[in-house]
Amino acid sequence: MADIFERPNKKSEEVRHQEEKDFNLLVKIKEVQIEHPYYGYHRIWREINKNGGDTTETTVRRVMRRFGITAVFPGKNLSKTPANTTRSIRTFFGTR
Repeated sequence: MADIFERPNKKSEEVRHQEEKDFNLLVKIKEVQIEHPYYGYHRIWREINKNGGDTTETTVRRVMRRFGITAVFPGKNLSKTPANTTRSIRTFFGTR
């Protein structure tokens, strides 16, 4: 029974190794994102591999999703939507 507690847990070593790889990739992702905050996972993946990295697109997407990293992009154009939706809007076919 004491033999079980002395053996290293192989699965925990694999998980620890994967987390180290994810953290190293996260550092590379953040470096690219600081220069280009509007890049999504595909462009970030291309930049990392262009600079000598060796990773897959799916891994970059998984790490970005895991740590909540998103690209900065413009949202809906709120200046063109009516602020007060209760007023009637004249359209070609009449009022709505």
